[in-house]
Amino acid sequence: MTLVTQTRVPNLLSAASFDGGVDSDEWSGTGGSSLTLGYPRPGAAQLDAAESLTQQVDLAADVLYTLHLFYRLATGATLTVTVGAVAQPYVGAPLDAWREAVLVFAPATAQSNITFASAGGACFVDTATLLSGGLPISRAQIAAQLAASLAELVADAGLSSTPSSIGPEGDYTYAIDEALRQIGAVNVYGDADVTQLFASEVNDVLDAAQTALLRRLRAKYALETDVTLGPRSESRSQIAGSIDEMLSGGGSSMTIQFGKLTHKDWLR
Repeated sequence: MTLVTQTRVPNLLSAASFDGGVDSDEWSGTGGSSLTLGYPRPGAAQLDAAESLTQQVDLAADVLYTLHLFYRLATGATLTVTVGAVAQPYVGAPLDAWREAVLVFAPATAQSNITFASAGGACFVDTATLLSGGLPISRAQIAAQLAASLAELVADAGLSSTPSSIGPEGDYTYAIDEALRQIGAVNVYGDADVTQLFASEVNDVLDAAQTALLRRLRAKYALETDVTLGPRSESRSQIAGSIDEMLSGGGSSMTIQFGKLTHKDWLR
């Protein structure tokens, strides 16, 4: 595997991608690894019930840090991330899907370790990144802004940001990945990684993600046909033309109109 030689933002954790399993030189505890599950690539830390993993890392008092990771829970499982007096649990649905976690903290006193612990069932952790400072924007926030800026269009297309088999942001995952790669926010493996994004690039990545999502929606609507029932018609193919206008820059202020046929329309 060819790796990118440099990262844009340093990760204060070591061996936290778990690509080749859990490195016992960096992690202590009872947790093991899964080489079949992982996000965005195979290989993750696996914590069965009552197992944990700890890494020693020097954290200064009254300094802002951000821990970003992906996690996956089995039925009944709770993942708890502990840093000194800070203990953040992650629990609940959706299960068996990779989800994004962002923990922002500033320890009151100097700390020396971070611990991942499981209770009640199996938990999986992958691609953990510890940053000094804040995260300019999370993947979930990018998805939320996409949904807000294209509200009627994504509602009509039935898009969801709920974590699923597609990825942590559901139907928005691929567009977010494409935008991050376009900006150059990738990790040492070349994977799209929001922790590698600079604050000055947030607007650029939002624009790139919107363009990527519009292109995917354009392909969907290009295959739809117009429907006419009595006095009502639904020009589905025109939506693709409206998206073309938006992608070309000519439709930045235009609104795409949707006229759904109702049950009463079918009876006319």
